[in-house]
Amino acid sequence: TLNMQGNYDTPRMSSNDTSQGNLVFTGLAPSSTNAIVNGNFTRNGNQVSKVQNQRTFTSTTQINLTDLTINKSTAKILSGTGTATISVTSSGVTKNFTGNITFNGNGVATLLINGVSYTINL
Repeated sequence: TLNMQGNYDTPRMSSNDTSQGNLVFTGLAPSSTNAIVNGNFTRNGNQVSKVQNQRTFTSTTQINLTDLTINKSTAKILSGTGTATISVTSSGVTKNFTGNITFNGNGVATLLINGVSYTINL
């Protein structure tokens, strides 16, 4: 179980965030080569844009992980899948996005939302 509260401030955006999660780790015995993580993580934030219209918005990101496999000696993610649900509200308008995450084992994850693929360098 994890709980976090924090903020960040960059030249373009600032945010005040809270996060909660429940992660289950297996394969932690010294004889095991890989650790496997299953569970969920939710981040809630209040953001302020510092560019153009300087909008404020709230966002929620939920990630569910399935069999995220991590090599214990290199700390590199080898494989796994997940789902991501993102909700953003600004000026009373809410947009929701849902996608699938594939951890490719080469330092890259792929997020597929509405048929569009995004590459995430880990």
